[in-house]
Amino acid sequence: MVVIAEDASSVQMAKVEKAMRNRAVPRRVLGDRDELGAAVGRGPTSVVAVTGASFADELIKRLADGRGPDELEE
Repeated sequence: MVVIAEDASSVQMAKVEKAMRNRAVPRRVLGDRDELGAAVGRGPTSVVAVTGASFADELIKRLADGRGPDELEE
């Protein structure tokens, strides 16, 4: 899964689209660069790849349900 910041530059978006062309990888736009970077413990970040299949599946499900990735179930 690839998560892209809402405010990613057109140059970054073009790079992502080129790299993802002809690949069946889910893509979601979520938050801005500051929020996305903070979510992964970095500075402003345009794109994050989630490589763990089960984690990506759960993240996709939570986003579809309208829950944020930080709303963990007890």
